[in-house]
Amino acid sequence: MQYLENFDSLPETQVFKEHSYQYLGLKAGSVVLDAGCGPGYDSLRMAASVGSSGLIQDRNICDLDLPDNSFDGVRVERTLQLVADTGRGIDELIRVLRPGGTLVAIDPDWETFVVDPGDRDITRKFFRFCADQFPDGSSGRKFYRYFRERNLRDVVIHPEPLIFHDFSLAYRVLNMNQFLAAAVEQSVLSQGEVEAWEQELKSADAAGNFTFTGMMFAVSGRK
Repeated sequence: MQYLENFDSLPETQVFKEHSYQYLGLKAGSVVLDAGCGPGYDSLRMAASVGSSGLIQDRNICDLDLPDNSFDGVRVERTLQLVADTGRGIDELIRVLRPGGTLVAIDPDWETFVVDPGDRDITRKFFRFCADQFPDGSSGRKFYRYFRERNLRDVVIHPEPLIFHDFSLAYRVLNMNQFLAAAVEQSVLSQGEVEAWEQELKSADAAGNFTFTGMMFAVSGRK
């Protein structure tokens, strides 16, 4: 939960969140599903546009206990990457969406994540390892195809880059301590490689020269 709160509080993440509300076309009285809603901060913000009676939160997106054609809009963020069968999850979200309603899905693509400086091979190994810890760590890039295959209309990719120049911030946001420990435990990286890599990044950060970038994909489509 602390990770979700940290991520939600950042100005850098607020940008794509606000954009995603706009893609839904929210208006007073809209009935919106905030699927996989976590602590519910996005629901609270969207309530300002539609009214609290127009929002429903649900965390189990592969088996929604909701009737067909119930919502004017459905939003799901950083949740489909956690689903073993992404297509099934999207099918459920479309099922509860009314004809003419909008689905907005937002996920990262962990294989687009990079840092500078840092040994290139270690960086590649590390972020590929991170991607592989999810059922689908590159889900974001696939949403356009999934939406089109399911006959959603007006499908649009809205690329949302994340950019950090603060190493400690990137470290927290990406849960790098846990991923690095797991990479060492599973012999993907050695402890020496991790220590040297981290030291190079910290030195660059101290000089104001650190960069992390990665791509979030927000994709919208109408039923």
